[in-house]
Order: sequence, then C-alpha cells, then structure tokens
Amino acid sequence: GGEYMWLFNHFPVSGITAKDRRSLKRFARYENERQWIDMFNRLTSIVLNQFKWEGLPPTCDPYFFETSLLFRGDACFIEDKPERLLSLPCVPMSGMSIYYSHPIYRAISLHYNEPFMALDEHNIEMYEWMRKTAGSDESAPKRGVVCKDNLMGYSLIATIEIYTDKLVDAARTIDVVSKQLKIPSIIETTPETKLAVQTALQDIDENTIAVYAGQKIAQQLRETKSIPVGINPAMLTAAWDHFNNTMSAFYTAVGINNLNTADKKERLLTDEVNSNNDAIQQNLGYRLEMRKQFCRDMKAVFGLDISCDLRYRDTEVVASKGGVKDGRNNTDDAGSTNAS
Repeated sequence: GGEYMWLFNHFPVSGITAKDRRSLKRFARYENERQWIDMFNRLTSIVLNQFKWEGLPPTCDPYFFETSLLFRGDACFIEDKPERLLSLPCVPMSGMSIYYSHPIYRAISLHYNEPFMALDEHNIEMYEWMRKTAGSDESAPKRGVVCKDNLMGYSLIATIEIYTDKLVDAARTIDVVSKQLKIPSIIETTPETKLAVQTALQDIDENTIAVYAGQKIAQQLRETKSIPVGINPAMLTAAWDHFNNTMSAFYTAVGINNLNTADKKERLLTDEVNSNNDAIQQNLGYRLEMRKQFCRDMKAVFGLDISCDLRYRDTEVVASKGGVKDGRNNTDDAGSTNAS
C-alpha cells in the first residue's frame, strides 16, 4: 500500500508538467525518468511477491519483512516484549565472531532502535548462559533471529536498478525507432512548393482519387527532391527482441520462468529448456533456502512453526504451450513445481 512509498522517495521525480513540454530535451528527460520509475516499481513488485509466509505472529508484517530483505539484504524478528515479536530491518552492532558473524544486531525502524542477540538453532544455548549471567530476565538482552535474503546478505535492489537501466534504455530505443518509421523520407522544398507538397500528402492520406496542382507548382514539384532517412523496419523487430531478451535475463536472475531466447523462432530443445530451468532454480533456490533456514531458527529460538514457500509454483512450459517439462522439477499436471 501507500504507507510504504517512503522507501522510494530517494528516486528522482521529474516534476515536468504539460506546460513545460515545449523543450524536446526536457521532455525526453521527463520520459526517461517516468519510464524508469514505472519500470523500477513494476520489477520491484514482482520480486516482492515471489514468496509467501504462513504462521507469522499477528504483530509481524510479511510485506514489510520482504521489503526489508530486498532493500537491505537482511531483516529480523525481535522479541520486543514477552510473547510479542516485531519484523523489522536490522543492522550489525557488534564485532564479528570467529565465523565472521555478528552476535549482536540492532533492530531499527521509525521511532524504534533496540539491540538484540542474534540467535539461531546453533547458538541458542549461548542466550541461556547470558541470561543466567545477567542475573534477571530484565537485564538479559532481547532475543532475535536474523534472516538474510541471500547467502551474501546482498541487497538485490541493486540488481533491479541495473536491469531497470537496461530495460528503460531498450524501451526508449523502441520509441525512437517507432517515431523514425513514421518519417519514411525528408522532402526538400521551396517556400512556394511546401504548401503544395503538404496538400498532396494530405490528399493521399485521405484516399483522394487525384491530386491537382497548377502548372507552375507542378513544374516545381518535379524538381523537388526526396531524401530517404534510411530506417529499416527490421530495426523495430530487433529492438523488441533486445528488450524481450533483457527482460528474460532479469527473470532468470531472480528465478522466474521465461523464454530466454526471444530471437529464436524454432522450438527450444529439451537441453536448452533444462539449462534455463537450472539457472532459474539456482537463482531462486538460494533465496528460498535462506528463508527456510530462518524458519528453522525461529522454531529453535521461539518455538514457532512458521513456513515460507514460493507464492507461485509455476515451473510450466519454458519454451511454449505444450512444450517440454523438466521432470527434475517434479512438475504436476497443473504445471506447478513441488520443489523444497
């Protein structure tokens, strides 16, 4: 909803209105920024909607949690009060252990800043030791569990920005080529013949059976030169192929099925489909596994049975309708994948 739009406020907004569009350069900049914002928000929405959570406490917002994971690379559940968990962004607070992990994190949000001990299924006994050392539950640090979006804790919003740049550039190329195709040639005229040429072209557009011109104008029209602009209609097809291939590359990078060879007209072979499926599974699998590990840690630390899975299990035909299905994906008759 709109309450999360503050996350996007650091991206530029043109502010150009209709009355300012006389300048082609400024309007081009306006179109570039408008398409960038549109493309960025659409790609971000796709990635945010890949996973679904079940069994979360009512005080935890799964959308905000996924947003934190995407924009920051990690997020946490912190026990703010006994039996009350919050799902918030977090940052490391302490130095690293011998395994290069941070034992202490800080949960942060608007008007919220609380340190906590980052626990998992392997170090849960450490908290019990610290609680006994503190002498009372009030003096013991808060408990929390950190979830990473991927193995590197890398913010994939950078990936979305990179592909947004590429896709907007490809889309603007399509716009430019489309406009150039509207001008098949440039006509060299004199002030006297300009109106006659314009009238002739208008009559042609209106399917007039004949175009009439005076003898003097007709003579001048014979001397008029037409300069071809040299735009090949195939350039538009090539531009669309480039756009579709770039979009397919983005889908593969974030683990979404796609046709990764838009320039190929023939049916994809089984090996090509399987190769593309492998890349998709790898790019999606490492993110899903981190969330499943988080669920195991939550069970060990708080005793909660929560789960995370793919929102759409749609490993269907990669090539075309009725095409090859990859049996290794355990695809059922409905075209869904039961990977874990």
